[in-house]
Amino acid sequence: LELGKLRTSRASSGVVENIMIESIYDSSAPLVPLKSLGAITVRDAKTISIALYDNSEPNKNAVENAIVNEKHLKFGAKKDAFGILVTLPEMDLSARKEVAKMAQDLGEKSKIGVRRARKKALDAVKKQTTRLKIFGEDEGKRFEKAIQKVHDEGIREIDRLEKRKKEQIEKLSDEM
Repeated sequence: LELGKLRTSRASSGVVENIMIESIYDSSAPLVPLKSLGAITVRDAKTISIALYDNSEPNKNAVENAIVNEKHLKFGAKKDAFGILVTLPEMDLSARKEVAKMAQDLGEKSKIGVRRARKKALDAVKKQTTRLKIFGEDEGKRFEKAIQKVHDEGIREIDRLEKRKKEQIEKLSDEM
């Protein structure tokens, strides 16, 4: 679940670590996640520091541009002696609503994934019970109940994480 990457009231390395960066050495090379290019630390509630392993000016420019051009984040980035400083602006009401909607969408996508996994598992049990006769009906029913239990736990965990993220977003609106 990618809810940890959504922005709330505090800076988090998770919001920038997977921004994809273009190689400064080879434009045909695949994009790489920011976390592989440097150490990401949270300085304070509104600032993230990125100490780049390759602190060259072209590399700083590539990282700075990638962060600034990440449309859904709207972060400011500036170069310093050690790498990049990312500043998080205050979230206005529309930004909070957008993040809350993104949290809900991510939660729903995760639930769909859990449901698909349950269907695949139930289909496999049914196939092994009826067609292949690997195990009997009673065993098949036990497997189905176990699969349903794992499904239900997964859905509950997604709901819990989604609720916690929404509370963090609401807490942000209470602080303003």
